[in-house]
Amino acid sequence: MNKLYKNRNWLYQKYWNEGLSLREIANLCKISSSYVRYWMDKFKLKRRNRSESQLEKNRRKPILYNKEWLYQRYIVEQLSSPKIAKLCNCNHLTILNWLRKFKIKIRNPYEIHGGKLNGNYGRKHSKETRRKISEHHKEWYKNNPHPCLGRHSPQTEAQKKRMRELWKTPEFIKKAIKRNRKPNNLEKAFNNITPDLVRYVGNGTWWRKLPNGKYKNPDFKITGQNKVIEVFGGKDYFHTEKEAKELKQFFAQIGINCLIFWEHEIYKQPDKVLDRVINFI
Repeated sequence: MNKLYKNRNWLYQKYWNEGLSLREIANLCKISSSYVRYWMDKFKLKRRNRSESQLEKNRRKPILYNKEWLYQRYIVEQLSSPKIAKLCNCNHLTILNWLRKFKIKIRNPYEIHGGKLNGNYGRKHSKETRRKISEHHKEWYKNNPHPCLGRHSPQTEAQKKRMRELWKTPEFIKKAIKRNRKPNNLEKAFNNITPDLVRYVGNGTWWRKLPNGKYKNPDFKITGQNKVIEVFGGKDYFHTEKEAKELKQFFAQIGINCLIFWEHEIYKQPDKVLDRVINFI
């Protein structure tokens, strides 16, 4: 075991003048880096912070952090990032990171595996060869069904069939939705800015049959009144103005007033939303 780490001047020389890390000094002395850290603290030697350590690593690896060298390997010689990483003894993600920092355009997968870089570039099969390949594929799929088919046991298939039948019954659907449905972030935000009279029923507790034959469970209901509120989320992408208009008409036909809010209104205009809710009540 090399005990030079117990010498203050030697430790200072290796760490600050030569720029070695604690781990590298520990490897020289064949000890743990915690020992080196202990003796540095004992000698009251200041240690580098994380950014200073990274700068020191960059300084000691001039090849990797040289834009011209990296451009030559990647663009001119057409080496891949893993091959360059082997030259630099680092991870290929590090190479990609420095390519972005130097604003060197990174090749897309087609440029890497397609075109002239592809080993099969320029090769063409004759019509007879293509016909034989097609017949071989057809014959193979006849004897070998798709790998995703038939993987389940008979018990699993029976259970899946039973679940499909259950999901056709309205009673099971109501129970399943009530058990699993929880308010999302948009509904929570709306609930936080509205009075207690506005009650969340989006968990499947207030189903109504609409004139079009479908069942609908609104998001919120006004307690003691035939009034409901729907909030359309998904950044307004999943719903349309036509859908909102039809929904209001369907609810009106069964004697229920419906008020609809969009996501951008709830997040950007909460005061106006509250005023409309109060007037609606």
